[in-house]
Amino acid sequence: MFWWILIGAALLLSGKERRFRIILRALVGALAIFTLNAALEIRGLPAYVAINEMTLGVCGILGLPGFLGLYGLRLYAFFY
Repeated sequence: MFWWILIGAALLLSGKERRFRIILRALVGALAIFTLNAALEIRGLPAYVAINEMTLGVCGILGLPGFLGLYGLRLYAFFY
């Protein structure tokens, strides 16, 4: 629930261009997560990151660092 509030506040408090960029980054992040999940599954690495409102919020607000952070946390959890 907290993520919905954070995403809503970010969208409401910003201009049209910023809203567009957040939504665009979230969509590109979802596509990148889907593609990397498929590539890692083919290689046999079970580093699956789910596509949900939290991961879309992280990718939408943080962009590439958020995307890399999601996979970094997943790989950390896998190996340790």
